[in-house]
Amino acid sequence: MTPYSAANVRSVAALAEFRAALLTYRSEAQDGLDALALDIRRNYDWLADQKRFWEKAVRESQDEVTHAKAELSRRQTVAPGDRVPDTSQQEDDLRRAKAKLQYAEDKLEKCRAWAGRFERAVDEYSGPVRHFAGRVESELPKAVSALERIIARIESYLAMQSGGPS
Repeated sequence: MTPYSAANVRSVAALAEFRAALLTYRSEAQDGLDALALDIRRNYDWLADQKRFWEKAVRESQDEVTHAKAELSRRQTVAPGDRVPDTSQQEDDLRRAKAKLQYAEDKLEKCRAWAGRFERAVDEYSGPVRHFAGRVESELPKAVSALERIIARIESYLAMQSGGPS
C-alpha cells in the first residue's frame, strides 16, 4: 500500500471542531489586539492631558510667585520714619506659592519622563504585535481555508469509500 492509497481519518468532526476553534481564536485575538490598541490610545491621551494640566499649573504658580513677591516687596517698602511693618503673612504666602510651583514643576517633569518611558514601551511592544496581527489577519484565514478544503476532500473520499454519491 502506498502512502496515498488510503486515508486513515479517525474523525472529520475533530477537524471541523479545530476549524471552529481557529475561527474563535482569530476573533478573540483580533478583539484583544483592538482592546490593547484602545488602551494604548487612552494612555497616550491621559498622559497628554496630565502634561497640559501641569503645564497650566506651572504657569499659574509662576504668576502666584510673582504676585507674592510683588506683595512682599510692596509691604516691605517703608517711608522714612515709619515703623517696619509685619511681613510674616506675605512671606508665608510667598513660601506657599514657591512650594506650589515646585510641586507643579515636579509633576510636569514626571509626566514628561513617563511619556518617554511609555513611548519606548509602546515601540518595544509594537513590532511583535504587528507581526502577530499580520499572522492573525493573513495566516489564520489561510489555515481555515486549507482546513475547509481538507475536510471537503476527506468527506468526498469517505463518500466514495462507502459507495455513496460523490
